[in-house]
Amino acid sequence: MSSQLIREIALELFTKKGYEGASLANIAELVGIKKSSIYNHYKSKDDLFLTICETSYNTELLSTKNFFEKNKHKDVLSLLKGYLEFRALAIEHSLTTTFLFRFIAFPPHHLTEQLNSLKIDHFSHASATVIEAMLNHPSLQQKDEEVIRKLIKIYFTLIHGSMFETLLGRDLNIELKVDILWDSFQEQLHIQEKVLTQ
Repeated sequence: MSSQLIREIALELFTKKGYEGASLANIAELVGIKKSSIYNHYKSKDDLFLTICETSYNTELLSTKNFFEKNKHKDVLSLLKGYLEFRALAIEHSLTTTFLFRFIAFPPHHLTEQLNSLKIDHFSHASATVIEAMLNHPSLQQKDEEVIRKLIKIYFTLIHGSMFETLLGRDLNIELKVDILWDSFQEQLHIQEKVLTQ
């Protein structure tokens, strides 16, 4: 329980104050333990931070898998628009998502290489999850697999763009942003011979 509580408190502090602004002493104080006790669970501040990154990525991937499993009965366009809305809102309502995107955009310099490796691995798995859901969807089983993969890459680019804009505080209503992005994605569907809508 102590290890989990340390992660929960540290997640909040890292997200709100940044890597440099969140000290182990501050984390320990909020947990209600001595700073030295943190070392019973984590080797260092870097170890704690990277553990939170890994845990957060696992949480995000699970939420993606759960979303597509829960909504697999929907038609393709409703499914994809629903996930776009789900991810766009997550940056405002999920501490885990905000944490990850903050440090994707502004990683601690000395951890950049390790964080890039985690990021690439996660986005690869997340993309694969969505592609698998699309390939297994009854209405798409006779469609060109390579076209579907290309469209999902475009789709993820739109999702990540919307999340970064929100993280950076761009003054744009989330619902309006989703509608604009969805229109852009639908244009790509037409370019690809309406492969998902036929």
